[in-house]
Amino acid sequence: MAARSAIRDAAFLNIWVLPERRRRGVGSALLAALAGVAAREQGATVLRARARAGETAALGFLARHGFSEVTREIESRLDLAGDLSPGPGPPAGVDIVGLAARPDLAPDAHALSIEAFADVPGLGGTVAVAFEEWRRENVDEALTDGSFLALAGGEVVGSVGLTARPGEPDAAEHLLTAVSRPWRRRGVALALKSAQIAWARGAGYRELVTYNDGANAAMLRLNERLGYRRLVVEITFDRAAEGAGS
Repeated sequence: MAARSAIRDAAFLNIWVLPERRRRGVGSALLAALAGVAAREQGATVLRARARAGETAALGFLARHGFSEVTREIESRLDLAGDLSPGPGPPAGVDIVGLAARPDLAPDAHALSIEAFADVPGLGGTVAVAFEEWRRENVDEALTDGSFLALAGGEVVGSVGLTARPGEPDAAEHLLTAVSRPWRRRGVALALKSAQIAWARGAGYRELVTYNDGANAAMLRLNERLGYRRLVVEITFDRAAEGAGS
């Protein structure tokens, strides 16, 4: 499959080949077909793919076909059945409210996500998510009771989202944690994620899952402070699409 990515000018590819059929040209043929679709029909100039560290067959395939590593994403998990300390409250002047109670603030949360994406290490401002697409993932298909906003003087200065994980009914997955630039390093993100943890435990979830770029040291430290354990490294690769130097 090839799908337009939230990364500007990129298409995200997934290719699977049965183990007994590998190294016989099947994956190469699928890649060539997908590259053409991505370039001609989706307008992409960059192909993007992922593989986990240690998946030698996939890593070798991507290397042979000209893909280069661009980022590493770390999967971290929090065991909600463990002995967790209550999280801190928000800083003075900030109120934490549930997105389910204030759906009218969704456009403001979307605008904040655009600001946050511009500063995420490894992305470099390359993410472009239209409001309707953002709303579908962060409101319509999300766990809005477990998604929270930070308000200061009625303005959205922070947001965190939560969504279900298909195949893992006892786990929920964090969406983007966003804090406006003037409010960073003041405890807003910590208070928001602490509110999520408390909600998830009360709702009967056993685990929370989050993904962070390996260069996002600040968020990785915050997660470790909250008790998350780093488990899996997923590597993202890029290559020019058909007609763009492939």
